[in-house]
Amino acid sequence: MTDFADELGPAYLNLVMRRLGHRISSEGDQYFARHRLAIPARATSTMTYLARHDHASVATIAEALGYSHQAVTKAVDQLEGLDLVVSGTSAEDLRVRQVSLTETGHLQIEKLQRMIGQIDAVLEQIFDETGVDLFRALRQFEKALERRSLLDRFIEAESGTESVSDE
Repeated sequence: MTDFADELGPAYLNLVMRRLGHRISSEGDQYFARHRLAIPARATSTMTYLARHDHASVATIAEALGYSHQAVTKAVDQLEGLDLVVSGTSAEDLRVRQVSLTETGHLQIEKLQRMIGQIDAVLEQIFDETGVDLFRALRQFEKALERRSLLDRFIEAESGTESVSDE
């Protein structure tokens, strides 16, 4: 049976990326559970950022990771529920929510850091198997969109072609 994404083609790249992201997170969570790592796979970048930047604000984390404020707030709430981080208002600005690792969070991030080498190695094996360094390719794709947005490229492609509007 053909995968529907193959029928749709490159215009549906977002479908494939979303599915892949969900799969990586789900199987990452299963792998972490095998090693009694409480950090959710989707929150590893947030935890790693906090390990390197203690007392970071939610806004700073969101900007550094390229996530929405809402997404980071949701991750922080989940991590607080797992006793991996604590948050509170900044003494300098009561509108700012600052986040820090708990003692448990520090122990968990140390465990994650010991696992990173193996995670990298497994991903490198997949890159070798497929002949595509997906991390590098996606970073290059991101940088291309930083140089010229997807929207600008869509609009540019319209010039000289028949309009696809509802007229």
